[in-house]
Amino acid sequence: MTIRLDMCHRVSRAADALGDSREAVRGFLRRQLAPDGGFQGRDGRSDLYYTVFGLEASLALGVDLPWGQINAYLSGFAAGETLDLVHLAGLIRCRIDLAESGSPAAVARASRPCVARPSWPCQAAPEACVESEVQGQDALATQGQDALATQGRDALATQGRDALATQGQDARATFGATREAAAQRLLGYRSADGGFHTVAGAMRGTAYGCFLALGACQDLGLNPPDPKALAASIRSLQMPDGGYSNEPAMAVSATPATAAAISVLHYLKQPVPKEAIRWLQERAGLRGGFTAIPWAGDQAVPDLLSTATALHALSLVGAPAEEGTDRHLDYLDSLWSTQGGFRGHWGDEIVDCEYTYYGLLSLGCLVE
Repeated sequence: MTIRLDMCHRVSRAADALGDSREAVRGFLRRQLAPDGGFQGRDGRSDLYYTVFGLEASLALGVDLPWGQINAYLSGFAAGETLDLVHLAGLIRCRIDLAESGSPAAVARASRPCVARPSWPCQAAPEACVESEVQGQDALATQGQDALATQGRDALATQGRDALATQGQDARATFGATREAAAQRLLGYRSADGGFHTVAGAMRGTAYGCFLALGACQDLGLNPPDPKALAASIRSLQMPDGGYSNEPAMAVSATPATAAAISVLHYLKQPVPKEAIRWLQERAGLRGGFTAIPWAGDQAVPDLLSTATALHALSLVGAPAEEGTDRHLDYLDSLWSTQGGFRGHWGDEIVDCEYTYYGLLSLGCLVE
């Protein structure tokens, strides 16, 4: 598995657990799609960063999307020559999402015929079996309805199959044409210590940069250059308390950085320190959710980014937060909006694609 596929798997689990709320989330995601094919950021304009979250959540929930429109939006970024690492990794991830959603296997699943359940035979008494003109009209009407329904299903199946096939061909063609250039651009963010930084030419890597770059390498089908140096760059960010800081200059461990570090070590098949797992587990709040940094007593204020990344990283290493599941689910409920998405924290008034994705990722980890 890869970083992207593992996250998509858990978001798909959440889709199954949403129940009656699933359609509300689908509607929210549809409304977030901008006319140019990108998903909207917090300012209401299309944004490549938010498109990653909107696209993957939509695919997990089976939202019907304008594939050609989205592919055209992504094509506007070419091979990502002018993008920073965050947006370059997002572009690569979106392209592989589109390419795989239009794969032959996906097309086959979408075009499976709908098998109608046969009607139960009528057990009418002999005297009730006298055919009349009205019955004949009803029978003809029923036959006509059935024929129209069958034609409609066939037409929709054909349209869906053709749309998915075209989307897959276009997306795979674009992915193949830009793959090498995107890979070269990605390597430009490698730091001198063998890690990756969000700024090109850095001496040392960051936890976030290493996480993004490793995920992008996986999506491109490439082995990361010098995995041992990449792991060493991550290990150099561990703090005395067991957690990880995002950058060498930071003196405080942070939940998203620790989750990223654990994830990178996991996918590199390197040992994950037990103290790092314990530090992450200790960030669970008394009222549910996870905090970004250590807090004393009941002053801890959780947020959805920290919650999603912590739950996902803990599930990767087989240390799920089982004891606090109910509290974490209550925390997610407190961030749910009737708009069909999630807010980032208790003081947040905006619902967007990113935090809605984090809400789904958290839910998918909790319902395992």
